[in-house]
Amino acid sequence: MKKNKKIALIICILLVICSFVGVLIYYNATAKQYKEQQYLQIDGYHNAKMNSIKKGRITLYLETSLSLSKQKEMQFFDVLEQDYQTLESALNLKSDVKVTIISDEYILSSNNGFLYHDGIVLCNSDAFENGKYKTALTGAYMKTTETWKQVAATHYYFNKGASVDISKLKDYYAQNEDDLLLTLFQGYFNASFASNEVIDIADMTAIGLGEYIIDNYSFDAFLNASLTDYRREWLSQNDIDTSFDIPFDLSWLSGAVYSQKLLQYPLVIETKNRVYYLDSFHAERNSATFDHPRAVIEHLSNGNAGVNKVLEYIKSNATKNTSDTILKNADAKIEYYISSDEIGTEADVNNKKVYLTDPSEFVHETAHILTMNNNRVDGAWLAEGIAEYLSREISGVTSDIDYRMYHSFVASDVTGDLKSFVEDVKTQYKSSGGSFDSFEAFDFYLLEQSIAYVTLTKPEYKQKIKFPYATTSVKDLRYSSSGDKGNNLTYPESYLFVRYLINKYGLDNALNCCLAYDLERSFNETYDVIYSNFIKAIQ
Repeated sequence: MKKNKKIALIICILLVICSFVGVLIYYNATAKQYKEQQYLQIDGYHNAKMNSIKKGRITLYLETSLSLSKQKEMQFFDVLEQDYQTLESALNLKSDVKVTIISDEYILSSNNGFLYHDGIVLCNSDAFENGKYKTALTGAYMKTTETWKQVAATHYYFNKGASVDISKLKDYYAQNEDDLLLTLFQGYFNASFASNEVIDIADMTAIGLGEYIIDNYSFDAFLNASLTDYRREWLSQNDIDTSFDIPFDLSWLSGAVYSQKLLQYPLVIETKNRVYYLDSFHAERNSATFDHPRAVIEHLSNGNAGVNKVLEYIKSNATKNTSDTILKNADAKIEYYISSDEIGTEADVNNKKVYLTDPSEFVHETAHILTMNNNRVDGAWLAEGIAEYLSREISGVTSDIDYRMYHSFVASDVTGDLKSFVEDVKTQYKSSGGSFDSFEAFDFYLLEQSIAYVTLTKPEYKQKIKFPYATTSVKDLRYSSSGDKGNNLTYPESYLFVRYLINKYGLDNALNCCLAYDLERSFNETYDVIYSNFIKAIQ
């Protein structure tokens, strides 16, 4: 009997505890919890002092330097809660959202005062009060960083019934050749890469396409739509006369997460094992320009496609052990920093980072990450030769240097020793099957081989002409402390030498020597003997 009473007492205590916990959970879900003077670290901003209000799944942070009264802060929260409920009533995703209102007006000025950034909605007070922040709130609620989906869903759920002026889209697409805008790639919504007109068209396109997908398919279909899904049928449905033929493989953007590095890189793209930190900049030639969305898509799509082609070539022509090592390097997380403010175009192999002031050199610099185990000075000539071979001859990607060299060698205003050099290179190039009839017929890798042939068989040219590409050694360009004789070769000479090594000893030996520099182990000869045999072979 006593035992039964004891059990009953324990059950009663447990019921009381459960009731208390239930009340506490209900309270936390329904009551506002206000906290003062908290510090919140925001990436790219600073460790900001905040007041916070939390209720259920919603948290609002307000920077104390806004000097808002507690009553005003509570009013802001009520607005946020109402906007959240609009989305929750329509979608029932039960998402946790965090909104932070900061005092700095400048840092978000290029984003209309708001941004879904690093898992939180970041906005200034103006963007909150005028409602523009809802675009970022919708992104946070849907857990998507794709601006086109944020814009489309915000319009669909907050402005139901308001239609897009399709006639404006018809006029724009009928006159504009940039059908890549229809992808609604992130850059088309970014003021650093797109004009206000382009952003307006991108917004309208996103709204129209989003409404079409949700109404005719489902919200899930909309949320999971790629950069190419549903475009053609939407164009047809609205009688918009334009094509949608994408000349690039956009699969590298699958599952991409978009963000910014505030005040540094206006567009950051993170995929499974790549991070691209992108800045906008103009160059002398379109082939190196990176200041509009099409250029971003073109350079990064071509670069990734070229790297994939290089990897397929290595898999097909190297042993499994060697190709597995290189594929492992390719699977590592690689970061790309593309900006005119970088220190130069180069690869940091140790830290798996690529810096590009010329985005068209994507494949060359990535080749270093793939084919080297560490940064080094000795053997730089071999590493550069391998990178030239893979990027110029194997990848098939056209770089800015292709255009520079083509126009240099078809120019007619050269004189003296330089004219003689150019004629000798042209003769060698044409004898190798090269043509200058048009840029499309031009093969830069053959020209590079021809330049190397001329400077190696007639080394006196290096003292007589001013043509840095043909005369500057690998050592003088970057590796001045090296005692490796091979680093006295130029880039074209390194490439031609590596090509000889591949043909004579096989791709596998050349790659293994690049991965871990040891000439005698890889080729069973000293540098002097190998180089001497190479010169004999080309004479």
